[in-house]
Amino acid sequence: MKLSAYTKYVRFLSHPDNKPLTDHLIKVANKAKELSSQTGLNCGDAAYYAGLLHDIGKINPYYQEIFHADEDKRKFVEETMMQTYERNHSSFSAWAALKLLGEKTGLDEKTVDMTIRAIYGHHSNLKNILPEQDKTEKYKNSQMAISHYLKDFEESVKHRDEFSLLDWESCLSKFQRPVEFKSELESDDENYLFDFLKSTCIFSALLQADKGSFGEWSTPDFEINFDTDKLISKSKSASKLVYLREMFQKHALENHDATTGILIIEAPTGIGKTKIFLDLVSRYKQTSKLERVYYFSPLLALTEDFEEKLFGIANNREEILVYNHLFSGSLEEKRKQEGISTSYSWDFENESFNKEFIITTTQRLLITLFSNRQSDKLKLLSLKNSLLIIDEIQTIPKLILPTLVGLFEQIALHLNSKILLVSATIPYELKDIKKISIQNEVKNAYLKHTSKRITFLEPFEIPNELTGRVLFMSNTGRKNLEIYEKINQRFTQSHIIYMSSGISKNQRLERLKNIKPNSIVVSTQVIEAGVDISFDQMYREAAPLDSIIQAMGRLNREGGNDNAVMAVFKDKKDDWQPYSKLEWQESLKIIRKAHSSEEIYGELPLYYQRIWQENKTNEESTKKLARLMRCLDYEGIWDFIKRQAILDNDQETVFIPENKDQWNQIRNTFFSKFDLERKKFRRFASLTANLPKSPEDLGIKEFFEPELYEKNILLPKWDSLGEVYDKVVGLDKWSKGVVEK
Repeated sequence: MKLSAYTKYVRFLSHPDNKPLTDHLIKVANKAKELSSQTGLNCGDAAYYAGLLHDIGKINPYYQEIFHADEDKRKFVEETMMQTYERNHSSFSAWAALKLLGEKTGLDEKTVDMTIRAIYGHHSNLKNILPEQDKTEKYKNSQMAISHYLKDFEESVKHRDEFSLLDWESCLSKFQRPVEFKSELESDDENYLFDFLKSTCIFSALLQADKGSFGEWSTPDFEINFDTDKLISKSKSASKLVYLREMFQKHALENHDATTGILIIEAPTGIGKTKIFLDLVSRYKQTSKLERVYYFSPLLALTEDFEEKLFGIANNREEILVYNHLFSGSLEEKRKQEGISTSYSWDFENESFNKEFIITTTQRLLITLFSNRQSDKLKLLSLKNSLLIIDEIQTIPKLILPTLVGLFEQIALHLNSKILLVSATIPYELKDIKKISIQNEVKNAYLKHTSKRITFLEPFEIPNELTGRVLFMSNTGRKNLEIYEKINQRFTQSHIIYMSSGISKNQRLERLKNIKPNSIVVSTQVIEAGVDISFDQMYREAAPLDSIIQAMGRLNREGGNDNAVMAVFKDKKDDWQPYSKLEWQESLKIIRKAHSSEEIYGELPLYYQRIWQENKTNEESTKKLARLMRCLDYEGIWDFIKRQAILDNDQETVFIPENKDQWNQIRNTFFSKFDLERKKFRRFASLTANLPKSPEDLGIKEFFEPELYEKNILLPKWDSLGEVYDKVVGLDKWSKGVVEK
């Protein structure tokens, strides 16, 4: 293509809203530098240049012709441009940046490489090894055109100080060379965690500055207040327990060290952790310049319990963000929501965690830290100057804990954040982290007052007599269904409630509300934690010790029941699924001999130590993750974390509407071409339940809407809903004959 064929643009635009490209680049650069300069990572200049150059590739005629066209003609212009030019600007921006970031910028080679990768991935994901570009005719046309317009762009900005340190001579002379990013970003044994955090925070700063550039926003100052006295029980019958909880909370406040980056709170189940958290938040607010507070939990039941308590005691619920796969919005908005919300949309401040208090899941924390996707990394920099409360830390797979703790140390040191790790059961991998000191007398007195007797049943038989509120808890839907059917046959006059992930979320919540003093509840682990209900008897299938302790928190919660018994049971065969075989077997050795809950608590330290010593598989996996981190293999790291820590099972998500109107809404919404899939899913997520296998594996494919099925969206045909979903056991009806791997 001859140069004379190019149109001379009066000015370059950044978007089809007539916004000058130069103004956009400078605005993003300044914001990225402002955000990253609030850390100790020394990456302000890198973030600045990432912002300054991230869209320079938009001088590609593909974009400029569209941006300059009248709105009613843009579609036609786009179709025309697609015939000649490549729809691409990120790789061209990164290629230009590689030539422009010379010695005058003061960036070392490694930091330049980090900056290039942030620019390249700002519309996709972070990569270490940048791929070669297809040498298509359209790509060559775009590259030649951009090379031509770079001279014009330099002329337009040469009077601006922001662009004065760039090596325009190198860029103009070398830009037309084949686009090949040959260098590989490397780290070393000493600095790889720092380099990982620095490079991903440069990326996050660019994303926040760019995606937030369409509106005015600022980093918050944490100012929420909590009336935690409302969390204190006024029950006279539990006065002894109230006193012990107050003493535990008092010691936690007195002995916490606000200057320490990472602290552990070893808190028995039911001790009143929420009050401890929020009182500590108030303390940190006085001693540190907090921007945000996070509460991470492994279970939605725990986050919802936390939300319930916050709602009644927080003075500014609009600044409390609830963020999970079911909902994204303020706590105030969530409470006002009735039925199915239709208001979900992409919101920058929600998606970037730019709120004072964020309630979300442990899985979201791992995704934010380890994912290489730009939509996830957008949130990372918002961890700076914050307090991170990570509840039930023992649920994080032990093989990633060493790396995670190392990353926490970097976050505490360089992002100036404080981290509280909380659990009743502290894994051996966390042994070197400082604990908040609590007097053993208080902890032991609490455990004694809420003591449970432990028995072991093998083989397991349903008792002939059940009194009070009774819970049967099993490890799988198949086992749960077997137990329910036996109980339902024997106790025909009893109030029996079935619970599992095979029941839709809406119905699970309704069933929880309907648990009575004489109910028999048959459930999987969906109520293992975060459910403020106390049972008189419990039958729990054999599981790792930390799961057993979590389940014990649903038994004799308020103390005073000397006959509270947890019966741990197993069948003749060893059935450890879905847990680790080693942890299940080591736990079984302890449970067989234990007579009380205090004994089980006492065995925890040695149990965790044995797991750590004997688990060679974990050791090898831990080393593999460390190798990936040292190589800054962003894609490999995320793939590893997805497989090892964010485990998928064979279950399929099915939409279970409660009436024909809901069915029509779901069907019509998913046929729409205009909504984001994530937005659609969140809108109806409360109407979902889990199917143990795929419809094809179960031979029930014909029961589902065929056009949606092709999109992997499982909505039963309206006339087949009763065939698919049982009113009592939900989708677990299909668990019969399913063998867990």
